[in-house]
Amino acid sequence: MRKLSLKNKITALFLVAAIIPLIVVSVFQIINFRDAQMKNIQAQEMSLAKTHADNIDRWFSDHLSDIHML
Repeated sequence: MRKLSLKNKITALFLVAAIIPLIVVSVFQIINFRDAQMKNIQAQEMSLAKTHADNIDRWFSDHLSDIHML
């Protein structure tokens, strides 16, 4: 088994010390991005549902007035 020199140990320590915060920040960013995307998708779906509901209401209103004319 080969022993690591002090230089290699320090290099490995600094490498690990640099990678850990990078991983933490990356995970935080992924979570925030996912949450923002979900909110955006939900807002778009609500807007689409409202548009469809308004169109259906308008259609029924138009056709009910046609029935009343008969």
